[in-house]
Amino acid sequence: MSDQPKNFAKSANRALDILEFIASLNRPAKAAEIAVGLGLARSSVHQLLTTMVSGGYLICGEGVRYFPSPRSAQIGSWLSRCYPDLDGLRETVEELHDLTHETVTLSIQSDCVMRIAAMSGQDGREWLSRAGWQVPVFGTAIGAAALSDKPPRAISRLAERARRQHVLGRAVAVDQSYLEELRRFRMKGYSWGLTRPENFVPDDAKPQVVWSIALKLPQSDTGTDVVIGLAGPVARVRSREREIVNIMHRTIRKRLGRTGNGGIAGQAMYENRS
Repeated sequence: MSDQPKNFAKSANRALDILEFIASLNRPAKAAEIAVGLGLARSSVHQLLTTMVSGGYLICGEGVRYFPSPRSAQIGSWLSRCYPDLDGLRETVEELHDLTHETVTLSIQSDCVMRIAAMSGQDGREWLSRAGWQVPVFGTAIGAAALSDKPPRAISRLAERARRQHVLGRAVAVDQSYLEELRRFRMKGYSWGLTRPENFVPDDAKPQVVWSIALKLPQSDTGTDVVIGLAGPVARVRSREREIVNIMHRTIRKRLGRTGNGGIAGQAMYENRS
Protein backbone atom coordinates (compact mmCIF):
# COMPACT_ATOMS: atom_id res chain seq x y z
CA MET A 1 0.00 0.00 0.00
CA SER A 2 2.93 2.32 0.55
CA ASP A 3 4.07 2.04 -3.09
CA GLN A 4 3.61 5.24 -5.07
CA PRO A 5 1.07 5.28 -7.93
CA LYS A 6 2.40 4.64 -11.43
CA ASN A 7 1.98 8.26 -12.54
CA PHE A 8 3.12 9.80 -9.24
CA ALA A 9 4.69 13.28 -9.63
CA LYS A 10 6.91 14.20 -6.68
CA SER A 11 7.21 17.82 -7.75
CA ALA A 12 3.47 18.40 -7.30
CA ASN A 13 3.57 17.22 -3.70
CA ARG A 14 6.75 19.17 -3.01
CA ALA A 15 5.23 22.40 -4.29
CA LEU A 16 2.33 21.95 -1.87
CA ASP A 17 4.78 21.01 0.89
CA ILE A 18 6.48 24.37 0.32
CA LEU A 19 3.19 26.24 0.72
CA GLU A 20 2.40 24.28 3.87
CA PHE A 21 5.88 24.92 5.30
CA ILE A 22 5.67 28.67 4.72
CA ALA A 23 2.19 28.68 6.26
CA SER A 24 3.54 26.89 9.35
CA LEU A 25 6.13 29.66 9.80
CA ASN A 26 3.48 32.37 9.37
CA ARG A 27 6.07 34.60 7.66
CA PRO A 28 8.11 34.79 4.44
CA ALA A 29 10.93 32.24 4.14
CA LYS A 30 14.23 32.03 2.30
CA ALA A 31 14.99 29.19 -0.11
CA ALA A 32 17.72 27.79 2.15
CA GLU A 33 15.34 27.74 5.11
CA ILE A 34 12.72 25.89 3.07
CA ALA A 35 15.28 23.35 1.84
CA VAL A 36 16.44 22.58 5.38
CA GLY A 37 12.93 22.48 6.77
CA LEU A 38 11.73 20.01 4.12
CA GLY A 39 14.96 18.04 3.82
CA LEU A 40 15.31 18.78 0.11
CA ALA A 41 18.26 19.70 -2.06
CA ARG A 42 18.65 23.46 -2.48
CA SER A 43 18.79 23.13 -6.26
CA SER A 44 15.44 21.32 -6.28
CA VAL A 45 13.86 23.88 -3.99
CA HIS A 46 15.19 26.76 -6.10
CA GLN A 47 13.68 25.20 -9.24
CA LEU A 48 10.32 24.68 -7.51
CA LEU A 49 10.28 28.23 -6.13
CA THR A 50 11.09 29.71 -9.53
CA THR A 51 8.25 27.70 -11.08
CA MET A 52 5.78 28.68 -8.35
CA VAL A 53 6.68 32.38 -8.67
CA SER A 54 6.29 32.27 -12.46
CA GLY A 55 2.93 30.55 -12.02
CA GLY A 56 1.76 33.24 -9.63
CA TYR A 57 1.48 31.00 -6.56
CA LEU A 58 4.37 32.64 -4.66
CA ILE A 59 5.74 36.15 -4.36
CA CYS A 60 9.46 36.79 -4.04
CA GLY A 61 9.83 39.70 -1.69
CA GLU A 62 12.62 41.74 -0.11
CA GLY A 63 15.70 39.73 0.80
CA VAL A 64 14.66 36.95 -1.62
CA ARG A 65 12.02 35.67 0.76
CA TYR A 66 9.02 33.77 -0.50
CA PHE A 67 5.41 34.17 0.52
CA PRO A 68 2.05 32.91 -0.86
CA SER A 69 0.50 35.15 -3.50
CA PRO A 70 -3.13 36.36 -3.67
CA ARG A 71 -3.74 33.50 -6.09
CA SER A 72 -2.77 30.98 -3.40
CA ALA A 73 -4.75 32.96 -0.83
CA GLN A 74 -7.86 32.63 -2.98
CA ILE A 75 -7.47 28.85 -2.97
CA GLY A 76 -6.85 28.89 0.77
CA SER A 77 -9.96 30.96 1.37
CA TRP A 78 -12.08 28.42 -0.47
CA LEU A 79 -10.46 25.51 1.38
CA SER A 80 -11.17 27.13 4.74
CA ARG A 81 -14.84 27.22 3.78
CA CYS A 82 -14.69 23.53 2.84
CA TYR A 83 -13.36 22.63 6.31
CA PRO A 84 -14.69 25.36 8.64
CA ASP A 85 -14.35 23.14 11.72
CA LEU A 86 -10.75 22.06 11.10
CA ASP A 87 -9.36 23.72 14.24
CA GLY A 88 -12.26 22.38 16.28
CA LEU A 89 -11.71 18.90 14.88
CA ARG A 90 -8.03 18.93 15.81
CA GLU A 91 -8.88 20.19 19.29
CA THR A 92 -11.42 17.37 19.57
CA VAL A 93 -8.75 14.81 18.69
CA GLU A 94 -6.37 16.21 21.32
CA GLU A 95 -9.04 16.38 24.02
CA LEU A 96 -10.19 12.82 23.37
CA HIS A 97 -6.62 11.62 23.73
CA ASP A 98 -6.29 13.52 27.01
CA LEU A 99 -9.56 12.05 28.32
CA THR A 100 -9.02 8.44 27.24
CA HIS A 101 -5.20 8.16 27.04
CA GLU A 102 -5.64 6.26 23.78
CA THR A 103 -4.57 7.10 20.23
CA VAL A 104 -7.14 9.28 18.45
CA THR A 105 -7.21 10.04 14.73
CA LEU A 106 -9.07 12.37 12.40
CA SER A 107 -9.37 10.87 8.93
CA ILE A 108 -11.02 11.78 5.64
CA GLN A 109 -12.05 9.27 2.97
CA SER A 110 -10.17 9.66 -0.29
CA ASP A 111 -11.53 7.03 -2.69
CA CYS A 112 -10.25 3.67 -1.37
CA VAL A 113 -8.18 4.94 1.55
CA MET A 114 -8.69 6.97 4.71
CA ARG A 115 -6.21 9.85 4.88
CA ILE A 116 -5.06 10.60 8.42
CA ALA A 117 -5.36 14.38 8.82
CA ALA A 118 -4.53 14.56 12.54
CA MET A 119 -3.43 12.18 15.27
CA SER A 120 -2.83 12.43 19.01
CA GLY A 121 -1.02 9.59 20.75
CA GLN A 122 1.11 6.74 19.38
CA ASP A 123 0.21 3.63 21.36
CA GLY A 124 -0.14 0.69 19.02
CA ARG A 125 -0.23 2.80 15.85
CA GLU A 126 3.42 3.04 14.84
CA TRP A 127 2.45 1.25 11.61
CA LEU A 128 0.65 4.37 10.41
CA SER A 129 3.94 6.05 9.56
CA ARG A 130 4.92 3.07 7.41
CA ALA A 131 1.58 3.23 5.62
CA GLY A 132 2.12 6.86 4.63
CA TRP A 133 -0.46 8.19 7.09
CA GLN A 134 -3.31 6.42 5.41
CA VAL A 135 -5.16 3.14 5.88
CA PRO A 136 -7.52 1.19 3.60
CA VAL A 137 -11.23 1.92 3.74
CA PHE A 138 -11.93 -1.82 3.79
CA GLY A 139 -10.71 -3.76 6.82
CA THR A 140 -10.48 -0.87 9.27
CA ALA A 141 -12.94 0.55 11.78
CA ILE A 142 -12.52 4.11 10.51
CA GLY A 143 -13.17 2.90 6.98
CA ALA A 144 -16.25 0.99 8.12
CA ALA A 145 -17.59 4.14 9.78
CA ALA A 146 -17.23 6.00 6.48
CA LEU A 147 -18.99 3.20 4.57
CA SER A 148 -21.76 2.49 7.07
CA ASP A 149 -24.39 4.73 5.45
CA LYS A 150 -23.49 4.04 1.81
CA PRO A 151 -25.68 1.86 -0.46
CA PRO A 152 -24.43 -1.68 -1.26
CA ARG A 153 -23.91 -0.87 -4.95
CA ALA A 154 -21.59 2.04 -4.12
CA ILE A 155 -19.67 -0.17 -1.67
CA SER A 156 -19.25 -2.90 -4.32
CA ARG A 157 -17.93 -0.39 -6.86
CA LEU A 158 -15.48 0.98 -4.31
CA ALA A 159 -14.32 -2.55 -3.43
CA GLU A 160 -13.61 -3.27 -7.09
CA ARG A 161 -11.49 -0.10 -7.36
CA ALA A 162 -9.68 -1.09 -4.15
CA ARG A 163 -8.79 -4.46 -5.69
CA ARG A 164 -7.42 -2.81 -8.81
CA GLN A 165 -5.40 -0.37 -6.70
CA HIS A 166 -4.13 -3.17 -4.43
CA VAL A 167 -5.50 -1.53 -1.27
CA LEU A 168 -7.95 -4.26 -0.33
CA GLY A 169 -6.58 -6.11 2.69
CA ARG A 170 -5.64 -9.74 2.10
CA ALA A 171 -8.07 -10.98 4.75
CA VAL A 172 -10.98 -8.71 3.77
CA ALA A 173 -13.98 -10.14 1.92
CA VAL A 174 -16.59 -7.61 0.80
CA ASP A 175 -19.55 -9.98 0.82
CA GLN A 176 -23.05 -10.18 2.31
CA SER A 177 -21.72 -10.71 5.83
CA TYR A 178 -19.58 -7.61 5.46
CA LEU A 179 -22.62 -5.58 4.38
CA GLU A 180 -24.54 -6.93 7.37
CA GLU A 181 -21.72 -5.81 9.65
CA LEU A 182 -21.94 -2.31 8.17
CA ARG A 183 -25.68 -2.34 8.85
CA ARG A 184 -25.00 -3.13 12.52
CA PHE A 185 -22.53 -0.26 12.68
CA ARG A 186 -25.12 2.06 11.18
CA MET A 187 -27.73 0.97 13.72
CA LYS A 188 -25.39 1.40 16.69
CA GLY A 189 -24.08 4.74 15.47
CA TYR A 190 -20.39 3.76 15.48
CA SER A 191 -18.04 1.06 14.18
CA TRP A 192 -15.68 -1.17 16.13
CA GLY A 193 -13.32 -4.09 15.69
CA LEU A 194 -9.80 -5.40 15.53
CA THR A 195 -7.32 -3.57 13.37
CA ARG A 196 -4.73 -5.99 12.03
CA PRO A 197 -1.80 -4.03 10.56
CA GLU A 198 -0.31 -7.17 9.02
CA ASN A 199 -3.08 -7.05 6.42
CA PHE A 200 -1.82 -3.72 5.11
CA VAL A 201 1.93 -3.44 5.73
CA PRO A 202 4.98 -5.54 4.79
CA ASP A 203 5.60 -8.77 6.70
CA ASP A 204 8.62 -7.29 8.46
CA ALA A 205 6.39 -4.77 10.29
CA LYS A 206 3.81 -6.44 12.52
CA PRO A 207 3.06 -4.32 15.58
CA GLN A 208 0.39 -5.30 18.07
CA VAL A 209 -3.22 -5.79 17.09
CA VAL A 210 -5.43 -3.03 18.44
CA TRP A 211 -9.15 -2.52 19.11
CA SER A 212 -10.61 0.42 17.24
CA ILE A 213 -13.76 2.52 17.64
CA ALA A 214 -14.86 5.10 15.06
CA LEU A 215 -17.60 7.71 14.63
CA LYS A 216 -18.50 9.31 11.32
CA LEU A 217 -19.36 13.00 11.53
CA PRO A 218 -22.30 14.47 9.60
CA GLN A 219 -21.32 15.06 5.98
CA SER A 220 -20.11 18.54 5.12
CA ASP A 221 -21.28 20.67 2.20
CA THR A 222 -18.34 19.32 0.18
CA GLY A 223 -19.55 15.74 0.56
CA THR A 224 -16.41 14.61 2.38
CA ASP A 225 -16.62 11.75 4.86
CA VAL A 226 -14.82 12.71 8.08
CA VAL A 227 -14.25 10.11 10.80
CA ILE A 228 -12.89 10.36 14.32
CA GLY A 229 -11.32 7.09 15.44
CA LEU A 230 -9.81 5.80 18.66
CA ALA A 231 -7.57 2.77 19.09
CA GLY A 232 -5.41 1.02 21.64
CA PRO A 233 -4.55 -2.42 23.05
CA VAL A 234 -7.49 -4.81 22.80
CA ALA A 235 -7.73 -5.64 26.52
CA ARG A 236 -7.76 -1.99 27.52
CA VAL A 237 -10.05 -0.46 24.90
CA ARG A 238 -12.58 -3.23 24.38
CA SER A 239 -13.42 -3.44 28.07
CA ARG A 240 -14.11 0.34 28.11
CA GLU A 241 -15.97 0.50 24.81
CA ARG A 242 -19.26 1.82 26.24
CA GLU A 243 -17.50 4.47 28.32
CA ILE A 244 -15.26 5.54 25.44
CA VAL A 245 -18.11 5.91 22.93
CA ASN A 246 -20.02 8.12 25.37
CA ILE A 247 -16.89 10.25 25.92
CA MET A 248 -16.46 10.59 22.15
CA HIS A 249 -20.06 11.72 21.65
CA ARG A 250 -19.91 14.24 24.50
CA THR A 251 -16.60 15.71 23.35
CA ILE A 252 -17.67 15.99 19.70
CA ARG A 253 -20.92 17.65 20.72
CA LYS A 254 -19.13 20.07 23.04
CA ARG A 255 -16.37 21.00 20.59
CA LEU A 256 -18.30 20.96 17.32
CA GLY A 257 -21.93 21.40 18.33
CA ARG A 258 -22.80 18.08 16.72
CA THR A 259 -22.25 14.38 17.20
CA GLY A 260 -21.34 11.41 15.07
CA ASN A 261 -23.19 8.79 12.98
CA GLY A 262 -26.74 10.00 12.82
CA GLY A 263 -26.49 12.66 15.51
CA ILE A 264 -28.05 12.29 18.93
CA ALA A 265 -30.22 9.41 17.73
CA GLY A 266 -27.11 7.33 17.10
CA GLN A 267 -25.88 8.07 20.61
CA ALA A 268 -29.24 7.24 22.16
CA MET A 269 -29.33 3.85 20.45
CA TYR A 270 -25.95 3.08 21.95
CA GLU A 271 -26.66 4.36 25.45
CA ASN A 272 -29.90 2.34 25.58
CA ARG A 273 -28.17 -0.87 24.55
CA SER A 274 -28.53 -3.55 27.18
